[in-house]
Amino acid sequence: MQIVKPLIKRCKEIIENCEDLLNTEDMNENRGELIGISASIENIYRICFPKGIPDDLRMDNFENTLRNMGINVNSITEIGRFKYRLNFFKNFTKDLEKGLVTRDLVKI
Repeated sequence: MQIVKPLIKRCKEIIENCEDLLNTEDMNENRGELIGISASIENIYRICFPKGIPDDLRMDNFENTLRNMGINVNSITEIGRFKYRLNFFKNFTKDLEKGLVTRDLVKI
């Protein structure tokens, strides 16, 4: 599958960019970039799940995902939520590398 390798490469770029931003001192300064990265993550999910992004991965449903895991979202900062989302994305990338989420990509 020709699309998987570039997707994995892009996922790793997104993860690297996230980690670089999260290691900066002033997170408020990078807020716009983090929002852009969240959109990039969502775009990757749209490519991989053309029939619809699973509820637990959708940005607009992510707080519900955390609640369902027993996490008190009211006590988490915006950056904390982003870190959770990044961890989900890292695991998604590992699954993509292992070929576990490529079924729908065959149709693209």
